[in-house]
Formats: sequence, C-alpha cells, structure tokens
Amino acid sequence: MEPSERETSAGTLLVGIGTLHNLVGVAISARLVPDPTLEVLAGGRNPFVELLSGGLEVDGAADPLRLAFFWFFFFGFVVVLCGLAVRALERARLAVPRSLTAGLLALTLLGVATMPASGFWFVFAPVALLVRRSLRAAADARLARVEPR
Repeated sequence: MEPSERETSAGTLLVGIGTLHNLVGVAISARLVPDPTLEVLAGGRNPFVELLSGGLEVDGAADPLRLAFFWFFFFGFVVVLCGLAVRALERARLAVPRSLTAGLLALTLLGVATMPASGFWFVFAPVALLVRRSLRAAADARLARVEPR
C-alpha cells in the first residue's frame, strides 16, 4: 500500500539510509570523519581508494580491512536496492511482503545487537512504518470480511 500524501515512504527512507551509509564510509576512508579504530587498523591506508584502484577482488585473509570496507559498501548498495523495491511497491499501491518486512526487522535487530554503536538504529524508522502499514492492512482485511453488505 502506498503511503498517503502525508505519510513518509519507507522505501525513500531506506534509499536515504543506504546512500548515507556509503557516504559515511567514503568520509571515514578519506579521513574527513575521524575514526580512531580505522587509524589503528589502516595505518595511513585508504581502503576505499584501494578498492577502486586495485580491483574489486578481495582476499579477506590477506587484507581484512579491505574486506571490511567491501562489505560496508556492498551492504549500503543492498539497502538502496531494497529501498527502491519498497518504493516501487508503495507507488504501485501494492503491499510490501510481510517476509521482507520481517527480514528487515530481523536484520536491524541483529545489527543493533551486534554493533550497538552503528547506524542500524536508523533502519527502525522505515521498518516501523512497514510494520504499521502491514498491521493496518491486516486489520482492514479482517473488518472487510465481517462487515455486513
């Protein structure tokens, strides 16, 4: 179901979160945003530039930092793609599958549990919208079945 004019699009929020995720990764890698952990691990290297210039083949055993940045950016792109799919369903006034909503909720809970100081918290906003719309649609369907005609 597409959000009304007043409602926020969960898909648009996911696209924004995924885009922001990757922009933060670029900023951290370029040292525009200080990250003490990266300073210790990278020792002056720029993993983002290395990914672009050295090819996308990543050997995690040989270079765990480069592997971490690969998955950081990969996940950001997956969130953007998921957001585009959700936005397309919303615009077509189709329900977002409950399995997708449940999967996003599970990923968000797991992400927050394993990395509490991360951006996973932001994903609760679009997931909450999707859960609320799913519950509302289920309640509307139940009412439609019991209303006399």
